[in-house]
Amino acid sequence: MAAGAATPDNRFDRLREHSIGLPQVLFQSVTHMAPAAAVAYSLLLSVFNAGPVLPLAVLLALAACLLAASSIGQLAREMPSAGGLYTYGARTLGPAAGFFVAWLFFSSSRSSRRSSSSRAAGRSAT
Repeated sequence: MAAGAATPDNRFDRLREHSIGLPQVLFQSVTHMAPAAAVAYSLLLSVFNAGPVLPLAVLLALAACLLAASSIGQLAREMPSAGGLYTYGARTLGPAAGFFVAWLFFSSSRSSRRSSSSRAAGRSAT
């Protein structure tokens, strides 16, 4: 390589322009909103159980969600990554914490799939 020749920069600090389009963003938005939609629909059941304390409970949950979203947003600004929460745990608390976060997500997704498949098997058996 000749002296003074530019070396390629292997650091990535942003996405390439037009690398993600509307269908991809829409899909990600829907998949991230699905758990929140389930919580919103569960409020109907909460009205009967919580009664007049429900607005306070909803406000406290909203405050917790906003704090978590703000923290994740600040981490995303400092550490842009496709790994998401795994990367944040690994870079801030060390590789062991990143592994633990990934393991928790994996085990929770497997247990939710197992419970939904057992419910479906129970319905088909009747």
